[in-house]
Amino acid sequence: MVAATAAPAAASTWTSVPSQWQLPTKACTQVLFIGVRGSGESATEHGGYGRIVERIRDGVRLPSEGKTTVTEVALEYPALPIGSWSGPSLVSAVLDIGNNFLTFDMTSRPGYMESVQTGADNLIETLDDQYVRCPDQQVVLAGYSQGAWVIHLALARRGNHATSQISGVALIADPGRNPLEGVAGTKVGNPSRGFGVGPAMSRVVTTTTGMSHLSILPSGSGLHLPTRVWGRTIDVCLAGDPVCDAYTHQIGQGSSLETKIEFGILAARLGTLGVHTSYGQSTDFDPGNLLKIGYDLNDLIRPTVAPPVEPIRFTDVAPTDQFYNEITWMRTRGLTTGYADGSYRPLEPVRRDAMAAFLYRLAGSPPFTPPTQSPFTDVTPTTQFYREIAWLAEARISTGWPAGGGRAEFRPLSLVNRDAMAAFLYRFSGSPLVAPGIDDFVDVPPGTQFYNEITWMSLTELSTGWTTADGRRVFQPTSPIARDAMAAFLFRYDHNFG
Repeated sequence: MVAATAAPAAASTWTSVPSQWQLPTKACTQVLFIGVRGSGESATEHGGYGRIVERIRDGVRLPSEGKTTVTEVALEYPALPIGSWSGPSLVSAVLDIGNNFLTFDMTSRPGYMESVQTGADNLIETLDDQYVRCPDQQVVLAGYSQGAWVIHLALARRGNHATSQISGVALIADPGRNPLEGVAGTKVGNPSRGFGVGPAMSRVVTTTTGMSHLSILPSGSGLHLPTRVWGRTIDVCLAGDPVCDAYTHQIGQGSSLETKIEFGILAARLGTLGVHTSYGQSTDFDPGNLLKIGYDLNDLIRPTVAPPVEPIRFTDVAPTDQFYNEITWMRTRGLTTGYADGSYRPLEPVRRDAMAAFLYRLAGSPPFTPPTQSPFTDVTPTTQFYREIAWLAEARISTGWPAGGGRAEFRPLSLVNRDAMAAFLYRFSGSPLVAPGIDDFVDVPPGTQFYNEITWMSLTELSTGWTTADGRRVFQPTSPIARDAMAAFLFRYDHNFG
C-alpha cells in the first residue's frame, strides 16, 4: 500500500467541504468521506447527509478524530422524493407498467429517475477527479435509500478497474439491492433476502424469446456492484421494506398474467413505506446500529505504514526498495527476525516451513503444545518450526500430502507457489464462501487447482496480479513467491482482516 499524501494534523483532522465541486480547491487528505442523502431529505439539514447517513458519518468520525486526516462532503444532487414522477405517482406508474408491460414506453425519464441518474453522474465525476488529483486517498461512501442507489449505480458503471481507492461502502435500504451480489450483509434486525425495486423492475417480457431493460431506469441498473468491493460493502435492508426488499425474484420472469400480478404486488407494497422510514428509529434498527455501521466503515480504512524511528536492521532492505514499508512492518510486528547476518533476503523464495512460522506469528503466536508424535512423517519434534508446522496442521490450514498408512508429509523445505500461498491465507481466514463464476485472472479459469482461493484473493484485493500488454490480468499461480511479496500479502491481510 502506498502512503497517503497528507500527514495527520495535531488538532482536528476532519475538514468539511460544502460541495463536491469545491474538492479541487482543498488539500489531499488520507480519507474522503462522501455521504449521499435519501429521497426527499433536505440538503440544508443534518449536514446535507440526511438523518441516517449523518449518524453513520458520526460512527466513522469518532474513532478516527485526531488520528487520520479526513475530508467530508455531502454529495450535491436533487434527491427528489419518491413520488416525484413527471406524470403519475410511483405507485400508479408501477401499476401502469404492469398492465401494459408489453407495449410500455416512456420517452422521458420521470423526475425521480432523473434524480438518481444525476446523483450517479455527479458521484462518478467526483471519484474520477479525486483519483487523478489524490491517487493515494481512500474513499468511504455511505448512502440511504435513493442515495444508496446513487452509490450502487456509480460503482457499477465505474467497474472493477476503478475500485482501488474505495475502502468502505454502506448501502442502507438500497433500491438497487441484488441479493446475488456477495456483499457483507448485516444480521441486525430482520434482514431481507429480496431484490430492490430497481432490479425487480429491470426486466419485462417483450417477446417469447428474450427480455429487455425498461427505458425508464437509470443507466447502470443492469450492472452489478464490482466484485472487488463486495468484501468492503455493508448492505442493510430490513425484511418488508418495499424499496430494498421489493420482491424475492426478478419481476417479468413468468407469464403475462404472473408479470401483471407481480407488478400489482410491488405497487401495493410501495404504497406503505413504514419499514423503509424506520431505520435508526425502531427496536429492529436503532441509532446505535447506525453508529456501529460507521465504526465498521472506519475499521475498513487501511492504516498508513510508517517506518519505525530506529534504523532498519536489515542490511539488504533500503527505504527505496519495493515493499520496504511492508517488510519493516513484518519486523516491528515480530513476524520475522531475518537471518543471523542481519539480512532479510527479500528476493529469496519462501519455503513451507517459513510459511508456517509466518502464519503462526500472524495469528498472535497462540498458546499451543505440539504433540509428541508429529502429524507429518517428514517433520520431527526437533525440526525447525516444528511447533508452527504442528499448529498449522491442528488448525487445518495444511493437511500435507498422503504418505501412505494414513499418514501425511509436509515437505517443509519445498517452495511455496503463489497458488498454495492463496490456499494458506484462504484457510487461515476461515475458508469464506466465494461467489461462483468469477473469472478475474485469465490464467486461473474455473476448475484450476485453488481456483476459489485465488478468486478470493482477488475479490478481497489481497492480490491484483499483473496486467498484460493486451489489458488482461494474470496471477501466475505456479510461480514461487518471494519473501518481499509475502511481506506485502501478510500486511494486506492483517490490515484488511486483522
